[in-house]
Amino acid sequence: MPGAWNPSRQLGGGQEHRLREDPRKGPRAPVSQEGSSFHQVCACHGFVFSRAIHRGGGPVNAASLINQTAGPDSCEWFTPAAIVEAARLTMGGIDLDPASSAKANLIVQAEKFYTIFDDGLQHQWFGDVWMNHPFSRKGNRLWIAKLLEEVTSRRTHHACCITYACTSEKWFQPLLKQPQCYLYPRTNYLLPDGRVKRGVTKGSVVTYFGPNEDRFAIEFEALGTIKR
Repeated sequence: MPGAWNPSRQLGGGQEHRLREDPRKGPRAPVSQEGSSFHQVCACHGFVFSRAIHRGGGPVNAASLINQTAGPDSCEWFTPAAIVEAARLTMGGIDLDPASSAKANLIVQAEKFYTIFDDGLQHQWFGDVWMNHPFSRKGNRLWIAKLLEEVTSRRTHHACCITYACTSEKWFQPLLKQPQCYLYPRTNYLLPDGRVKRGVTKGSVVTYFGPNEDRFAIEFEALGTIKR
């Protein structure tokens, strides 16, 4: 049996990284650094994908940039309902979605949600939290750090967050201490018009914070591989 859940073990954060120059190919195009301004110009629910170009004229490998760059039309991608429902059953409900929109909440059905205009990073969170934040290099660090802060403060009772499975990134390291479901197959997120967005190049993972580890495993076992 697992030991008593102790939110104080959730300590960590992340570090902003930049593309390095390859002396064999010349300098790469700079990656925009989003951070707190990111969710002010881009809808706050889902992840981002954009195509960048080398200064030398060739395309950057899309897989190396996904989850790192943003555009105003690229990041409002919603979590499929089956994943949200498994989180709801694990936690017993969803009180707050801190990075959402009215349309996204038709799926999440949180009692309260913060939008692009509310800026969920600037508010205290509460209760049972579902989070699908706007993914970006700096945004991942900020949102995961905020999640850890709210969990450690015990303002949240349970929390589930979905991210890419970026196991080598510093911001992801605190999540590895928690129960997780590595989703299979790759999650194809939903566009605001209900269409499925195809062509995702990375796998996703749901991380759970809270005492219901057994319930988490039961509700997510059909969606992927469980790690405790």
